[in-house]
Amino acid sequence: MEKNQNYHYICPIPSKNFKMTNRICYLIAVFAVLTTATGCKMLSGKKKSRSLPNDGQVHGVAPGSKWNLKKPVGMVYIPQGTFHMGPSDEDINYAFTARNKSVSISGFWMDATEVTNNQYRQFTNWVRDSIAAKLMGFVKQSADGTEQVDWKKVKDIKWGDKATIE
Repeated sequence: MEKNQNYHYICPIPSKNFKMTNRICYLIAVFAVLTTATGCKMLSGKKKSRSLPNDGQVHGVAPGSKWNLKKPVGMVYIPQGTFHMGPSDEDINYAFTARNKSVSISGFWMDATEVTNNQYRQFTNWVRDSIAAKLMGFVKQSADGTEQVDWKKVKDIKWGDKATIE
């Protein structure tokens, strides 16, 4: 063991070349301080550009452009309005017991094509039949490789049968 060892150095890595190790530690420390200072823009000399003042107050922003709903395809806009709901003046007996009410509604979108209840029922039955045919395997491959419902087999589905529903 050497008698003249100096344990008072900054770098915690002991070495035979004490002066070289101290210089490397000082260079690393200076590099770290400079990197931190320039990262914080202390030494860069550039002023921070801000659009709002930094005075600790809450500042609003300019309002954006107004949002407009685009017209949905195949729909018609029904504007807001008010109508009277209740018995008419011609129904004398009922007019004394129930009064008219003024009802206001906001605007809404309605489909431009009128669909009757019968047309809607036909559509839902077709969807029901096509989904059932797919689940039961009543599909056939077309020439281009896509699956199509075999409607001849679908006609034979008995909807009242318990086995069909299960």
